[in-house]
Amino acid sequence: MVPGSSLPVGTPIGTGGSYGGVTKAAKDAFDADLAERLTASETWLAANAKADAVQTLASGLQYRVLKTGTATGAASAGATKAKLHFTASSADGVVFNSSFQRGAPVELNISDMISGWQEAVSRMNPGDEWIIYLHPSLAYGADGYLASVPPNAVTVFRIALIDKF
Repeated sequence: MVPGSSLPVGTPIGTGGSYGGVTKAAKDAFDADLAERLTASETWLAANAKADAVQTLASGLQYRVLKTGTATGAASAGATKAKLHFTASSADGVVFNSSFQRGAPVELNISDMISGWQEAVSRMNPGDEWIIYLHPSLAYGADGYLASVPPNAVTVFRIALIDKF
């Protein structure tokens, strides 16, 4: 039996019971919270899109160029790895990860990056520094990221691309 209920564990949600030990009411509350967070993220991004120098790509990725490098994209076409510095934060500026703070850049496989990073890094040239603003669908989505990024949250990244190879 489900604790506090007369329904057996595993009663399908459609019957008003539980699903995997979670009641329909709890699941509905969780789903409503996810939807509310997504709406808040989309509202924030809509306002951010109007900020000075913010550009929006077809995917919804927003970015602002802080510095333009001197390198051209031709040398890094087809690159599979990137060496870069980054700062990761929430939309309200709370930093949860930073290679800048650690004092050491990272080398990452481009294919292992979240989709928003893949898109941004593919457009960047060595020496470029951008701030990217990611819709949850381009970052950590409804799962969030550990305790650092709540589900359906906007994430903001400052990326300084050192090299692609």
